[in-house]
Amino acid sequence: VLARPASGLPRPMVKILLVKPRRVDQKRLITLPRARDTRAILGCEGIENGCWAFGGLLFVTDFRGDIQGLRALSILAVIFYHAQVPGFSAGFVGVDVFFVISGFLITGLLARELDSAGRLDLLRFWARRAARLLPNALLVLFGTFAATLYLLPALEREAAAKDIAAALIYGANYRFAARSLDYFDASVAASPVLHFWSLGVEEQFYLFWPLLLAAGVTLFGRFSRTITAFFLCVVLVGSFFVMTRYSVTAPARAFFDTEARVWQLATGALLAVCRGQVERETQGQMLRLTGMRTVIGWCGLMAIVASALAISHYASSSLLRTVAATAGTAAAIYGGNTSRGSVGTALSSRPLLWVGARSYSLYLWHWPVLLFLPLLLPSFDWSAWLAVALVFPIAAAAFALVEEPLRVSALTTRAPRLVVAGALGCCSLGAIAAAALPMFDLTGSAERAAVVELLKTAKADGPRYANGDCGRPAEPAEHPCIYGAIGGKKRVVLFGDSHAEHFFDGLNAAAVANGWELRVWIKGSCPPVDAPVYDEQRKTWNTGCDVWRLNAIRRLIDEPPDLVIISSWTGVAARMYDATTSRRHPPEISRQRWTEGFQRVLLQVVRAGIKTVVVRDVPGSAKSYGTTCIEERVPADCQTPRAQALTNRPDVDAAAAVRGIEILDLSDRFCDARYCPAMKADRPVYRSDNNHITATVSLMLKSDFEAILKSGP
Repeated sequence: VLARPASGLPRPMVKILLVKPRRVDQKRLITLPRARDTRAILGCEGIENGCWAFGGLLFVTDFRGDIQGLRALSILAVIFYHAQVPGFSAGFVGVDVFFVISGFLITGLLARELDSAGRLDLLRFWARRAARLLPNALLVLFGTFAATLYLLPALEREAAAKDIAAALIYGANYRFAARSLDYFDASVAASPVLHFWSLGVEEQFYLFWPLLLAAGVTLFGRFSRTITAFFLCVVLVGSFFVMTRYSVTAPARAFFDTEARVWQLATGALLAVCRGQVERETQGQMLRLTGMRTVIGWCGLMAIVASALAISHYASSSLLRTVAATAGTAAAIYGGNTSRGSVGTALSSRPLLWVGARSYSLYLWHWPVLLFLPLLLPSFDWSAWLAVALVFPIAAAAFALVEEPLRVSALTTRAPRLVVAGALGCCSLGAIAAAALPMFDLTGSAERAAVVELLKTAKADGPRYANGDCGRPAEPAEHPCIYGAIGGKKRVVLFGDSHAEHFFDGLNAAAVANGWELRVWIKGSCPPVDAPVYDEQRKTWNTGCDVWRLNAIRRLIDEPPDLVIISSWTGVAARMYDATTSRRHPPEISRQRWTEGFQRVLLQVVRAGIKTVVVRDVPGSAKSYGTTCIEERVPADCQTPRAQALTNRPDVDAAAAVRGIEILDLSDRFCDARYCPAMKADRPVYRSDNNHITATVSLMLKSDFEAILKSGP
């Protein structure tokens, strides 16, 4: 009856239950031609496990091949997305699938314990989770710690150290949300532990959800699936509302924060709580419902595949991808029976089972390998593909040598207190060590240390606003950001994205010296361009930029200033959005759309009778010529060829085509005849991202802005 599982698969935990012949005649069960019919009549499919019937015995196992298959598909989508494999531009939805599976399995486990024992052994539950998840995670984090120490530049190493410390206490998701809200912290995507954000969400769920269930049992005197289901519905709806709200106001929080993600875990939990009860109430119809469940299961799997592949190109909203992946996973789990032709049979194929068993290990190891291998092999063009090939044997070894032996250890049952205490101790010590990482300087060079301190100072040398932050206002009318000579007879408006904002200090100093009032209307990542802009974070159209731009232009026309100074990052000209196909434009077409959109904005301002000056975007540099170069080599060598730095000029092309526009080209302030150096006057030109100038450099441009103001409207 019980076949030995395939090599590498989890060992089944078997329970043998005597079937009491109440409603069902035992002799009839023995004569049924197929075991799946027996399972259907018994309502065995309502249990979150696989099961067999043999004579009067019902064999139940904790192993579900269909869920292993879903894990396999999810981790493959995530790996291929991070490796930038064509066709997997939305493979990140694999994490959505993981959340639903976790909510389903953990809640099913807790509900069965409450049904049988009437209480939860919280210490033993947390000990099992620690033994299952922590050893492999600690191995990855300590390996990442060492690689960070030797391979990353100092500026990135400092941020990575804090990321590792946050990952060790499973709070990485909130750490990355906070970093993403800092527009100038562009290194978030390069964090070696970026993937730990989802593990933070899950671990927070594992901590608080059992506590809430235990509190419910204490409050009501028993475990009620009905009350639990109602509570989960409230959590699901509330969290979904928070996510939709954040997706407009703070996309980073919609992606990282637990309160915006718990609805996906609640979806799986609700399925675990309700599924068994519903099927027990429909036992007599189970044979007829099997076919319906098969259809539901296949529809769910197709929704998952579509959300990872097709929808990424044809959906105008990332919300559709998330909902499709979440609902599809719930449907696939519900339809995951083992009847002929079911989705469960397809998902239980041996290759998917092998990958699914190692999915956690693959998730832990794939990102550091993808990130660090190109640093080890900088001249190898196929490093991403090599990383994908290497991550499977690395993850398999970690699974076999670390994860699986400790998962099946009897220590969690015999000494759960010791396991929990050991887990807390390891995480605490690791977090302290990671926090101390920036203190290490492997070169031992005082000169190198001085350069690093200089770069750190430059990174923090942003616009020196007297109060508040004008970089991300929701509405210009609500955030006037008035500076310069407040109350002056003449008024100038600085309008654009962050590449207009980094001129603030120089323009503000000129405005104060010449008696002009300065108003700053800025929104980061939103160029003053009348065309859809692609949002890299949400993988869709940044409609918030359109709302902000329309409001800003309306106010310019209603309250016309004496002068408008406009600037924009021209790098976004290659990332424009095609609203008809819901895809990014090809680079050449994207550049044309940006230029046309910039012209339309300039025409609106000029037709309102407002004097307009376009400041050409500053020349940027690659890391090999910018801050990384300054740290690793002689600063005098860190110079971008002028021809390379000044090739992109769509802002100048657009402004030249509009009559009445003046152009302020500051290129000669940054470049000589041949090069654009990354250091001027012994100070870095750029902040850490190599395209935003520091406030110190901006102040050097005061005389240029004074000339514009003195020329008058």
